[in-house]
Amino acid sequence: MAEDRSVDDQAAWLDDGTLAYAVDDGVWSVPSDGTGAPRLLAPGASSPAMVRP
Repeated sequence: MAEDRSVDDQAAWLDDGTLAYAVDDGVWSVPSDGTGAPRLLAPGASSPAMVRP
């Protein structure tokens, strides 16, 4: 993944090529192939369980 921070162990697939995960300041998404950059989906959230892009 294109993420420098330590990622929560509860990442969730948003679709076939995108992962969502929690980091200190919210839930982020990133392409699973290592390209692109992290995108903040839900500021202040602590779990990707209910996030929809």
